[in-house]
Amino acid sequence: MAPIKTTEDYYFILEVAQTDTTATIRKSYRRLALLRHPDRNPGKNSTAAFQLLDEAYRILVNDVTRRDYDLLYPSIKKSKPASGSRNTKHPPPKQASSSASRSKTNETTQIAALQKAKKDREAEFAKSKLIIEGEIFQLRRTFNQLASTIRAFEEIERAEEAEEAVANSWSAWAFSPLFKRAVETPEEKQQKANDRLQRLHAKSFKQRSSVSTQAKLFECENKLREREQQLRVENSKDDAKIIRLEQSLRMKKEKEQQERQRAEREAAEKQWREYLEREKAEREAREKARKAQEEKERVEREARERARKAQEERERIERERKAEKERKARKAQEAKVAAEKEARDTKQREMARKARADQIERMRKEDELRGIFNKSYESSVSKEPIRDGSGHILYFPTTGSSHASASTRNGPILAVNACSHAGWWDKIHESGNCEDCGEYRRHYRLQCPSCEMKACPACQSILRTRSYPHSATPRKHRGSTTQPQSGKTHDEYYLNQHLYDI
Repeated sequence: MAPIKTTEDYYFILEVAQTDTTATIRKSYRRLALLRHPDRNPGKNSTAAFQLLDEAYRILVNDVTRRDYDLLYPSIKKSKPASGSRNTKHPPPKQASSSASRSKTNETTQIAALQKAKKDREAEFAKSKLIIEGEIFQLRRTFNQLASTIRAFEEIERAEEAEEAVANSWSAWAFSPLFKRAVETPEEKQQKANDRLQRLHAKSFKQRSSVSTQAKLFECENKLREREQQLRVENSKDDAKIIRLEQSLRMKKEKEQQERQRAEREAAEKQWREYLEREKAEREAREKARKAQEEKERVEREARERARKAQEERERIERERKAEKERKARKAQEAKVAAEKEARDTKQREMARKARADQIERMRKEDELRGIFNKSYESSVSKEPIRDGSGHILYFPTTGSSHASASTRNGPILAVNACSHAGWWDKIHESGNCEDCGEYRRHYRLQCPSCEMKACPACQSILRTRSYPHSATPRKHRGSTTQPQSGKTHDEYYLNQHLYDI
């Protein structure tokens, strides 16, 4: 990939910081693309500004190109701003946070530079450490080889010393007569001496080489430790600087956040005060309208109440007048009804008294005729005429007739009604007086099927028990269970009974 060659401040164009994430850059690009699109800004430089915005987004959204751009960014920041390079007009950032964003960008740049220097230092230390560790490994291997060679020389020397000690021991001298020892020649002794001398020289050389190798090994190890200590010191210094910068950046962020929260809080309080004032004005207007409506309703209610009371008073007076009129009319009607009832009761009592007297007379005559009829029945058996007390013939008996008549020289013919009032009496639904007692019946009367006599139910029961056409036994009166007393005639008895009933 070709290196990036540009002098534009892409972070400034996209209105983001160098430490912002890719998601923040993408979000800012979408917002600015809607604002700076040529269709919405039909100006001369709108197309160039939109192309510059698209180029900045394309460089910063890719991690590789953004890393390459970040390496050039400190030099780009020192040059002129991107807005002056192409003479484009971008909306300036918010005035409240412009200085803070610049200081934040410087601090983030310093942090990035320190972190980059720290990474480079660590990389360089890793390379030097790898070289020194290789030297240390080679020196340790050489030292181990020298040590093993020196140990071999020492073992050979110990073996020779042990052989000489065995040869010069008491046991070897004691057994010398038995075992004959080999005698060395001068050449062999000279060869052994030369070999011993060479081994001694080689051992001393190896020892000196081992000491120098060990010194070099110690030197390499010390060098590695010193570099590691230097790396730690430098890293700690950079870490302290980074911590201070991060603390400063965090404090600035917190301060910006506090300022933003304070501005938002003040705006919210202002909106809340405006809302409360509007609510208060609306509430006062509603309260005023409510009071006006209540006053109007009160006046209307009082007018309706006065009209209702006047109407009730008129209705009460009208009711009292009508009640008084109805009371007078009722009293007059009651007086008229009472007078009519008194007259009717008086008339009915007179009629009942007269009817009772007529009934008693009729009953007396019926009793006389019934006695005559009984005599005629007896005489019909003997075929003799019925005579009165003076001897005149009253009835000449004939066979099979309920009505008889006779004529004499001394009087007219006497007809006797001998109806027994037996059978079922029909119910006649009409008003009228009872033919027996004379009482006025409003609803109905009973009619005899034989003689068509119309009587009330009470008289009908009396009439049916009063007739004895074939017996001489006197009748019983209504409600009476006793026979006529001795010494009294039937007429006197029944007269007393009817007068008692009346």
